[in-house]
Amino acid sequence: MEGIGGPERPRDLGKRMDLSTPPEMPLDPGMLDYTGTVGGFLFWSPKGQLFALNRFVVSRDFSRILPQVSSANFHVAYPLFSRMTESNINLVLHPTSQAHAYFLMDIKAGPTKKTVKVFQESSEIIANAIASQKYPVIHFGELQKAVMASRRNQAPVSIRIRFLELRANLPKVLRDAAADIFVANANPEGNKEARLEYKLATVGAELRRGMVENYLVNCLWLNPVTNHLGMMTCNDQASGFSNFVSGDVDVTAFERCLARDEDGHYVAQKGVANVLPVMLSHVKWNSPSVHVYDEAFRAAHRLQEYYSLYTGFKALCAVGAPVLMHESYELPEAVPVHLLRLDKGSPATLNSMREFPTRHLVWES
Repeated sequence: MEGIGGPERPRDLGKRMDLSTPPEMPLDPGMLDYTGTVGGFLFWSPKGQLFALNRFVVSRDFSRILPQVSSANFHVAYPLFSRMTESNINLVLHPTSQAHAYFLMDIKAGPTKKTVKVFQESSEIIANAIASQKYPVIHFGELQKAVMASRRNQAPVSIRIRFLELRANLPKVLRDAAADIFVANANPEGNKEARLEYKLATVGAELRRGMVENYLVNCLWLNPVTNHLGMMTCNDQASGFSNFVSGDVDVTAFERCLARDEDGHYVAQKGVANVLPVMLSHVKWNSPSVHVYDEAFRAAHRLQEYYSLYTGFKALCAVGAPVLMHESYELPEAVPVHLLRLDKGSPATLNSMREFPTRHLVWES
């Protein structure tokens, strides 16, 4: 999604607005609290970041806006969404003696379109949208412009709700986790920040589990301490290493083709690529990414910077046999890729063995 994860943090909005109003502070005279309506929505910052509000207070003439930004960090959720679209719903803030607000919806009436008032709460609007796999947000920059127009024209504030859409082919567990974030934010009861942080942590845990269980356990790993090839083992918190069973015909054939140094360690090209066991916002695949970060290496071998896991391994096979380095028990944010050199065997054998790490079924069991 264009602009996602930009350098501006939600808290930077505080440079332009007073974000210091604690939720429990009584309202000043002439101020209206729209938290129940506006605060039920997640917000999209001008730099492309999601954030939530603990409170949203404005003066009756909208000359002052006092949003209190939640400390919950939504960064882990960014890759779940692919694009933002416009909805057919407008939120109208109409200050009177109370914080009056309502929704307007555009509907088709034959060949024409008409606007009707919707007698629903924010939580109902959000629940109905989520049921259609759409995730409603308010664009903070558009809200600012709408407030300025309201003051200029002495009219109610009208802001178009926007929808975030999930990226294609997300597992159900991640679709459900994304929905839980929006539902948790729409619920005004209890400690919303703690609730959001728990839901966001759940998204992170599910993303990590999926990357490991669906992809990384099927990769070929090298233990640099023992110089043994093997598999990753994992649980909910961390990863381990398991040597291949001695005597396996395919593994033995592969190992016999590998070049070794004087100490018997495998000769490898290092420091050119990593596997990122996360979902990236700027790529279309849902698997881990191979990041070929060395520019000179990319240019020399005509490689792209980012690949999906399998495609990246296939591309790197032209240089060497790619294996992942198991450097610690905890899975790091970036797993180093070493390209093992093969030099023992016929050209046909070496070509075949170079692609050995991409053969999922060899080590599936």
